[in-house]
Amino acid sequence: MNQTLEFTVIYALIVGSLTPKQVKPHLPMFSKEGKVAYQGVQWLITQGAEPPFTTQGVKAACVEALGAVDHDIGPYFKQVENTVVGQEIVTVLKGAQDKYKLLQLQQLITKQLAELAFDPSAFKAVIENTTSTDTMKSLAEQASDWEDQDDGTTRIALGDGLRDLQEETRGVSGFWVIGGITGSGKSTLAWQLSVLAGRQRPVLYYDLENTAKVLYERTLASMDGDVRKTYEALRSVYVRTEPREVFREVQELGTQGLIVLDSIQKIPSDVHVKRETMEEWLAKLDRLKQDGHIVIVVSQLNRGEGNYKGTNDIEHTADFGIKLDPHDSNPLWSNIYIEKNRHGIHRGFLCTLKREKSWLWTQV
Repeated sequence: MNQTLEFTVIYALIVGSLTPKQVKPHLPMFSKEGKVAYQGVQWLITQGAEPPFTTQGVKAACVEALGAVDHDIGPYFKQVENTVVGQEIVTVLKGAQDKYKLLQLQQLITKQLAELAFDPSAFKAVIENTTSTDTMKSLAEQASDWEDQDDGTTRIALGDGLRDLQEETRGVSGFWVIGGITGSGKSTLAWQLSVLAGRQRPVLYYDLENTAKVLYERTLASMDGDVRKTYEALRSVYVRTEPREVFREVQELGTQGLIVLDSIQKIPSDVHVKRETMEEWLAKLDRLKQDGHIVIVVSQLNRGEGNYKGTNDIEHTADFGIKLDPHDSNPLWSNIYIEKNRHGIHRGFLCTLKREKSWLWTQV
């Protein structure tokens, strides 16, 4: 089978433009990895989850539920993303509201499968007939969790669970820094904000310590083991481990999103160039903010000190900076202190958070 056609079909299967039933008759022609990807989607559906899924989510299902080897199946899903994202068909596969257009697309893919031929121009013809109204409707529906404030700034609403932080900031915007000593829960908070944002906007989460599998398991635990709910929450959250790819991957998003780096001190490993490189990274991330993306940087703090470890430029660059400090009397609690507040007047202690289900912060 034409490899590009296989990748297109797998992507259509992942986002729900095709069903396993439609693809099954052609399965013998797929590569070994393609068959595993098909089984991953099918398994998620049997667990009660509904498309659209993400390539990351289906890959996790293949590894955890089907026993696939991450370093074998991972590159395949990366190829699927790289191939399809570069084509215009991704617009229809992910966002078209016109069911007739999707039916045309399904018929086109089925026809090309039968003929074992890939014709991108045929997809383009379907796409060019997709109305701008469809696109606007999709974007309008996605905006509900992002608050457009009077000053024109787009913010991520934090909800009742973080009420004082929500009241003080009106939501996450601009460039945030979340600092804390090891074990204070700063990464937990950054991930929680990412999951909140991912309901309606894409999130690129660069974790230089934990794998996507670990973060998935934490989210699953915080959602009482509900697989369907977990995959719905994470379908627009993309975990990455190589921040040097951030600008290319931001371009592939095609829209403004949330960019998270956890943590700034973990790049690079060469201590002789750490200060210079950290400053360069802060400048790069600040440019992303200027382009309309929201940026969150996790920063390691020195024990007993309030300053962000490594460079004062971290605090200088931030619009809003907080410190999580473990509570003296309860290991599951942390106090939040505002260290930087460019657009507000509150500094110092703000509130106390408690861990719920190990990986979720709520206000005491």
